[in-house]
Amino acid sequence: MKKELLVPVGEQESLKQAVMNGADAVYLALKDFGARKYAKNFSHEELIDAVRYCHLYDVKVYVTLNTLIKDSEISSFLEEVRFVHQIGVDAVIMQDLGMIYLVHEKFPNLEIHASTQCHNYHDETLSFLKELGVKRAVLARELSLVEIQDLNVDIDLEVFIHGALCISYSGQCLFSSFVLNRSGNRGACAGMCRLPYQLVIDGKETDSRYFLSPKELKLAEDIRFFYQIPKVKSFKIEGRMKSPSYVGFITAYYRRILDAIEKNEAYEVDPEREKKLLLLFNRGFTKGHLLMDQKERLMNIDSPNHIGIPLGRIEKIHKKKAYLVLAEDLHQGDGIRFANGEGFIVNFLYHLDGRLIAEAKRGQTVVLETDKAVVGPVLKTMDVLLKEELSHLPKRLIPIRIFAKVKIGEPFTLTASCRGITVTETGTIVEPAKSSPVTRERLIQQLSKIKETPFVFETCSVEMDDSVFLVMSHINELRRRVLSQLQQRLEEVKKPFVERTWQAPSCRCSSITPGVSVTLFRDEQWEVVKDYPVRVYTENQKLWSGSVIPRLSRLAKDYPKGIVPMIGEVGGCQHYTKFFGDYFLNVFNLFTVYLFLQKGAQMVTLSPELTPAEMAQLVTDYQKVFHVLPNVEVIIYGRIELMLLKHELASKNALLKDRNQELYPFLVEHENTRIFSYRPLDYRKELSYFTNISWRIDLFDESKEEILKLLKSILENRK
Repeated sequence: MKKELLVPVGEQESLKQAVMNGADAVYLALKDFGARKYAKNFSHEELIDAVRYCHLYDVKVYVTLNTLIKDSEISSFLEEVRFVHQIGVDAVIMQDLGMIYLVHEKFPNLEIHASTQCHNYHDETLSFLKELGVKRAVLARELSLVEIQDLNVDIDLEVFIHGALCISYSGQCLFSSFVLNRSGNRGACAGMCRLPYQLVIDGKETDSRYFLSPKELKLAEDIRFFYQIPKVKSFKIEGRMKSPSYVGFITAYYRRILDAIEKNEAYEVDPEREKKLLLLFNRGFTKGHLLMDQKERLMNIDSPNHIGIPLGRIEKIHKKKAYLVLAEDLHQGDGIRFANGEGFIVNFLYHLDGRLIAEAKRGQTVVLETDKAVVGPVLKTMDVLLKEELSHLPKRLIPIRIFAKVKIGEPFTLTASCRGITVTETGTIVEPAKSSPVTRERLIQQLSKIKETPFVFETCSVEMDDSVFLVMSHINELRRRVLSQLQQRLEEVKKPFVERTWQAPSCRCSSITPGVSVTLFRDEQWEVVKDYPVRVYTENQKLWSGSVIPRLSRLAKDYPKGIVPMIGEVGGCQHYTKFFGDYFLNVFNLFTVYLFLQKGAQMVTLSPELTPAEMAQLVTDYQKVFHVLPNVEVIIYGRIELMLLKHELASKNALLKDRNQELYPFLVEHENTRIFSYRPLDYRKELSYFTNISWRIDLFDESKEEILKLLKSILENRK
């Protein structure tokens, strides 16, 4: 069965490269609501052209509308959904659960794919998404091949096969949001994982390294394993921020592999092609969690950037002249980087005798005029000849069938068909030839003049009488008309647009009086808070009794029975008829609140990425729509968990120190690491926003005295 090769495109040139090099589908974004805010992305007019262009070549278009949506944005978000549905996009990729619910209700004929940001990692999550109307789920990159094979929900699956990895579970990273106010869930990730840090273990600091920076995923040699899984329908490449030349190359690279698999042929590794891949972009490569690559092969703690290939070595430096012994050819215009991280484009390249040269061969020693170089290895990070080579678009031709009917006394008709679409154009009445009749061969030759079109003849058949007269210009005109009609029909292929009016259903939950809850982190904190009128959440299973609410892991796969827990992933909704929702559920708007309350949530924690004013507005909006106050709470004090990694950052719990000397505590649990903010979120001065909302305190390492002071002041304000 043919699998889909899904390619990222961040701009129009990348789109052409993807299509011409063999993509089956592309994913792209408009200017708003896409998870790559800083890509060029597409205007409305550009997207209309893109859809027509892709559909002509039988390439599907998926639009990423995969950010979390605030109440104030819902109207404009729905306008974008309406627009992309009307112009015929094949699916939208979404993260926001409330918007998935609403979009499926309003636009039932629009296919929805659940972004990897939805934290899609087990059957319960997939079952929840299927109930919402999702057709396909983009799987978490932390899953292994065996775990994917074991998934057993009737929903299409999509797997990443190449590109940059998030070290955090996707959709579960708040690092950029809370440090630089740039939300990864809102398309503005600042790449905190690509910055240098120090580990502080038992008070001792390590050297500054890139401890959170993973290598690039590359499954080229291993796709066959995933090809055998029936529900895996699509293989996805990451890279909407990459250049058009990279997009074209990587599309062709994986097209060859998938074609070989589909033909049951062996795929030969081409060393030159592998070198080009290394030159275009690599941080080192890993098979990732999908094939359970070793811990040391997952990360590149030495560099977060493109490392290229070894070029040679600086042997000496004299008077700002660096003497470079080449292990690879070097050309004027190539990009290089030295051992100290400095680099530049080689605009001036010198022979040892001082002559300015345009190129040098492997084994030669050349001279570079620079004050940036240091003695040591040199990398080539850009190859100007490769860039030029990849700038040329190959031509992808569309096979069609042509049938000409040439009968004396009847109109000359020409029929073209492709992918189930057939068009016919009729010309003038065919007359008998008085002299020089048109032969079958001459007619086929004239019909075959289609080099300026995107088509190629799969078959060209003719039914004609002997000795007929046809004017060549009439043949040409009829050919142009039929091919133009066919092209237009192919470009316009789309599902019917359907929009329904959404009416607010009755909300089954009833409001409760806003109160105060406390999340315990350490055993001894229970003794401090147990006599206060607060609701208590805790991960500590020794305290799971009486009125204490068990807080389950957001990686939960085993669900204890007989409890009403706090859940941090949507799979829990499928197991419990009553539960409390943690902030890891990314609740950003009134529809997500409604969705969880209808599923049985007794209380839902709003996303701490919302401002106090936005949280207050959400409650107001909810009451206007559903005529009842929602049972929601906000964290008014506590350290936010910034990242969840399927990676042991160190052998024990320790601290992560950034460039600003801020210290982030982290916990190592089995194969996972949880990183917390360097200081608590504190909204105690903003409590006036939260009069109709419950308040939540998340304790971490506060002393008994600090906890008592905190509780007393907050409970006093709650009265």
